[in-house]
Amino acid sequence: MPFHLPGENIVVSKDNSSMEDVIENEGSSLSMLLAWMEINKLFEEACNYTYAEFPQYFVWNKQGKIWRRRKSRRCIGRLYYSHPSKKERFYLRMLLHVVKGCTSFEDIRSVNGVLYKSFQEACYARGLLAEDNEWNDCINEVSTWASGHKLRELFVTILINCPVSDCKGFWDKNWTLLSDDILYHRRKELKMPNLQLSDAELKDLCLMKIEKLLQRHWKSFADFPGLPTPSIGSMANTSNRLLAEELNYNCAELQSQFVVMCSQLNIEQKAAYDEILDSVYGDKGCCFFVDGFGGTGKTFLWKVICLKLRSEGKIVLCVASSGIAALLMSGGRTAHSRFNIPVDIHSKSTCHIEQGSDLAEVLQRCSLIIWDEAPMSHKHCVEAVDRTLRDILRVKYPNSENLPFGGMTVVLGGDFRQTLPVIVKGTRSDVVNSSIKKSKLWHYFRVLRLKKNMRLVRDGCSIDEGREIAEFSKWILTIGDGEGSNVFGESIISIPKELSVERKVDHISDIVAEVYGGLSTHYCESSYFDGRAILAPHHDMVSALNHYVLEQYPGEVMTYFSSDSIDMDPGNQNIIDSDYSTEFLNSLKIGNFPEHELKLKLGCPVILLRNIDQSRGLCNGTRLIVKTLGTWFIELEIISGSQTGDRVFLPRMTLTHSYKSLNFTLVRRQFPIALCFAMTINKSQGQTLQNVGLCLQKQVFSHGQLYVALSRVTTKRGIKILSCDGDGAEVKSMQNIVYREIFD
Repeated sequence: MPFHLPGENIVVSKDNSSMEDVIENEGSSLSMLLAWMEINKLFEEACNYTYAEFPQYFVWNKQGKIWRRRKSRRCIGRLYYSHPSKKERFYLRMLLHVVKGCTSFEDIRSVNGVLYKSFQEACYARGLLAEDNEWNDCINEVSTWASGHKLRELFVTILINCPVSDCKGFWDKNWTLLSDDILYHRRKELKMPNLQLSDAELKDLCLMKIEKLLQRHWKSFADFPGLPTPSIGSMANTSNRLLAEELNYNCAELQSQFVVMCSQLNIEQKAAYDEILDSVYGDKGCCFFVDGFGGTGKTFLWKVICLKLRSEGKIVLCVASSGIAALLMSGGRTAHSRFNIPVDIHSKSTCHIEQGSDLAEVLQRCSLIIWDEAPMSHKHCVEAVDRTLRDILRVKYPNSENLPFGGMTVVLGGDFRQTLPVIVKGTRSDVVNSSIKKSKLWHYFRVLRLKKNMRLVRDGCSIDEGREIAEFSKWILTIGDGEGSNVFGESIISIPKELSVERKVDHISDIVAEVYGGLSTHYCESSYFDGRAILAPHHDMVSALNHYVLEQYPGEVMTYFSSDSIDMDPGNQNIIDSDYSTEFLNSLKIGNFPEHELKLKLGCPVILLRNIDQSRGLCNGTRLIVKTLGTWFIELEIISGSQTGDRVFLPRMTLTHSYKSLNFTLVRRQFPIALCFAMTINKSQGQTLQNVGLCLQKQVFSHGQLYVALSRVTTKRGIKILSCDGDGAEVKSMQNIVYREIFD
């Protein structure tokens, strides 16, 4: 489809036409683009489509030079290519893929009522461009809403998670806003209401507070070239801040907590506790795997062990395969962040930990590593940690290179009934072989089993409730174990009548009504969404459910577009210039990755797609509520985990995804969140929910998915199931897939 800048449309005339005739003939100058603007003035329906989408619904009449409603099958239009060097023409092309209902070029250049001077400025205002000034605009916009402390948190979030090219310039432009509350708090601290501070003193105090925030991320000013350091009173010194963090516990307080909690261990937990502590105290370097389904008290066991050892001044490193699981552990971190495990893992990988570094010293003084949800991790991750510890611990254990994990006592925990490592386009064999059970290290591990369901003995649980929980738990375990399955581990499970969704309208509306029946009444209540979600095995179904519920949700939609590009690696230069258009990059949809077009409303629930700050409860899988929709920020309230109720200001972030089949890396700048009225089953692992709708319009396709979905709740009253066959017809059964060989 042709397009043009203002006044540059092509005019076609007959050979014998005079210039005066051409000028007087208005129709001769009416291009497809200008005609699109004209029809937007006449028909409300036309305003629903961008210029690029228009041929799907309207057809161009060349003779009459007018768009008419399309009656035959739809066709797909594509705008003529324009190279980025064409500047304004290139930016106009970008806008014609996103703006709707425009009646003039001025409309195309307008964003939220503001008319911009150029198409490039309009693209930037719509988020279609990735420019450094965005970080300054973000800080400036948030400053009208947030305190100085929140601004400093945002400043650090941007430094760590965004590609700031000029850290000094970023500080210089924003330090006055970042230090806005410094004088007030300093007067209050010193009880000197008339205290005055110079700019230099304000900067120093502000930088000291920023330094504290950086240390929560194990970062320092040295990690950000050009960022100034405080001239006085800096906490930066030669001491190991990571080590100090691990030893910063009140031993007496932990000991008193331990005495109470240790007495509550059941027989199985106490036996596991004794074996693990015996290895630690005897410096035996044993390896354990604590196997237990949800409710058997693995997290409780981890806490008791940590209390005991930390009360004695020993170091315990708690990690988990997911951010959600890490939040449940005292001092927990994801395994990737704690051990610097490479993202692109392979059989020879090692962790990015240098001998003599602060983290190396922590590992050398560590007494125990606890790794929860280990079955989710690829065996190469565990092997990379083993390979690294054998090297790092050689200063502690002379024979460390010949000992598993260098002689460190290591405890893994989890449930092999749950989902296994995700292998993109992997076969069943690929998935099974990626498991830690198939690692060369597995034979070192002694399995300790927890079988008692501790939910049955919780306070306030009546006999009837206990019986219901026990029956439901037993049913779920039979599904997790794959009882009654064929040789391929597949089986058909009958859905109990009381768990079936009552069919009234259609699949989507029926299951939405079951889970979000009170949406119109309770949409303003954050607590309404806490523990409530629809689960589905496939991303396309999750997307359809989220968009459907968003349409029912009261309020105006705010749309955020991403800025997409290809990694500027020298090896990709030929691709950048010719092969893939911007709209192609925009069209790419990836699991656990923000979409190009993010639609939100005030009050709707979202899920975080990246680990940002675990100390603040912000990890991959954290659920939040939208509180403010800005241009360059979104304010969110946490509704899951230990930091429930806290608020955070989120900027756009630059995320990457490697497309190996296409030989390029996608770079997308977007808010790292997604709607979570519904989420995938895999994403829900580790979440605790009370009201779940399981939408099996398409059946589960991998090991453990049905088990994970059903075990998000503790009683059958908390779940409703909708299931369909391959033709989309409702059925009263559901498919279960269990890779039985993983239990061998």
